[in-house]
Amino acid sequence: MVKDLSGLEITSDSSATVDAIDRFVDELLGVGNDAQVILKAIEADPGCAIGSITKP
Repeated sequence: MVKDLSGLEITSDSSATVDAIDRFVDELLGVGNDAQVILKAIEADPGCAIGSITKP
């Protein structure tokens, strides 16, 4: 299983999904304006657990 930048396991083998999740967390913690980047994670791997809970 792949891990994100925080060392947490991600239920996806898609590097695009992990990259998007890492960017999403960075946006949230940094009060960024691109939190919708999580949608790229869903596109890259619709079965990813974090994608399922953040799906609009």
